[in-house]
Amino acid sequence: MKVRGSKFTVSDDLVVTPKKSCSTFSLLKKLKVQADDLEVQVISISNAEALNLLRASLVTSSALSSAFRSLLVKED
Repeated sequence: MKVRGSKFTVSDDLVVTPKKSCSTFSLLKKLKVQADDLEVQVISISNAEALNLLRASLVTSSALSSAFRSLLVKED
């Protein structure tokens, strides 16, 4: 499996899919999300934050939002 240079989409419930146009549009349609409502965020996480993600994945279906709430900046 080629990983270096590959891109993936990770959903809030930690489902990982290859970042291909067809799979991205299929996911958006399934979730009833408009493409204009999406935002790309690239973040780096520490070991402690990775552990927070692991903990969140065991107790919630929105692990990314729960673990990284402080890193997700909402603009009004």
